[in-house]
This record gives sequence, structure tokens and C-alpha cells, in this order.
Amino acid sequence: TAATTSTASTSTSAPRSGTAPKALPLRSHASASADQEPPSDVLQMAYAALTMGQLDRAAQLYEQWLGTHSEERDALLGLAYIAQRAGRDDDALAYYRRVLRQDPEHAQAYANVLTLNSKIDLNQAAIRARDSVDQYPGSAATVAALGAILVRQGRLDEAALALAHAHSLEPGNATHAYNLAVALDQLHQYRQARGVYERAMALSRGASDTVELGFSRDAVQQRLQQLQVTAGDQSRTVTEVAER
Repeated sequence: TAATTSTASTSTSAPRSGTAPKALPLRSHASASADQEPPSDVLQMAYAALTMGQLDRAAQLYEQWLGTHSEERDALLGLAYIAQRAGRDDDALAYYRRVLRQDPEHAQAYANVLTLNSKIDLNQAAIRARDSVDQYPGSAATVAALGAILVRQGRLDEAALALAHAHSLEPGNATHAYNLAVALDQLHQYRQARGVYERAMALSRGASDTVELGFSRDAVQQRLQQLQVTAGDQSRTVTEVAER
């Protein structure tokens, strides 16, 4: 998550932006391509547990599968995701690096490594993130990681541009929309923020707050209500000035 947030005109702090890109890593379980081995029942059960927020159960199943398939990428990504959510950054980094040894261009794994490394050396992580965006300009995960790092550096204008780019690359991703909305909110661009918050809410339908999104729909709805009050107050103020 990002550093200190700005305060909106309602005297209520905006949510935090720059959420680490920890989207569910295991979409490939749903359907294997013709040249891939179909996903196992164990991996399917692990993914189901993950989407229901049963992280201990998911971890147990992934570890069970790794016992006989030591470099199974989906299991490594699942365990990395769980470790990252639990704040076990060293474990998460170790899993992501095992993935990257197999696939050095795995965008999601690399983006998460950038985000985790930013906790150690923020400026160096920012340099690496920019280099990665130059190398993989079509990777929404990498662009979002850069946006998250820029938020932590307090460079909100640049962060908003990066997060807007990530959202344009993956317009159906609710987390990208949310992060962009919060950046706009912190920049006091409330009208634009409202629109993007509403888009994030629409995109989030059917997802799990705790697992798939990285944000709470209830918190977003509360913020939307606050922004609606702010818009109403501003409208009344303009009307009163015009009538004087």
C-alpha cells in the first residue's frame, strides 16, 4: 500500500492507493491449452480454497502438490500469493524467483518482485520498474507496480499516469481501476475519482473482497457517498455565490 494519504474536502481521508499487484495467480487452472497437461484435482481444490479465502487450506494443498511436482508454476504462484498476503515477504520472494527461473518474462511474478523489493530500497525499485516498463510496455502488472512505487515516493501525478496506463491495458481489472481512482482522489480530482470508483465497483461484481480485489467494496461505497456529499456542497456553494 501507499504512503500517507491526502485529506479530501469532507475532512475524511481518501483510501490508500498503490495496492501491490497481488491479483489471483491461477487463472490457468480453469482451462488448459492443447499442449498443456490438464490441471489436477489438487490444484483445482487449492484454487477453490484460495478464492474462498481459505488460505491455510490452499497452502496445504499447494504444498502437497509440490511434494511430487517440485517446480509446478501454479503452485509456486499460489504459495507466493499467500505468503505475500500474510506479510511473509522473504518467502514470497523465494517463490516468485523460482517461477522466474522457469519463465524470466513472467510479468505478474516480476511485478510482485519489484513491489516487494521496493520495501527494501524504494529508489532502486523505481529505477528497475521503469526499466521493466520500457522492456515490457504491454504488461499491465509491471506498469501497475511502477504506479504503486511512485505513490510510495509521493509522486502522485506520475503515479496517476502509470495507473491510468495499467487500467487502459487491462480495462476489465477492478484493482487497476481502484488504484487509479484513489490516486485521483488524493490529487483532489474528485469528479474523475468518483467515475473511476464507480467503474471499479462495476468491475468487481462477483469477486471476493479479501482475495481477488485487494480492496473492500464497502469502503469504496462509503467513499462514493462522501464524494457525493462533497459534490452537493460544492454545487450549493456555487449557486449561493451566483445568487449574491
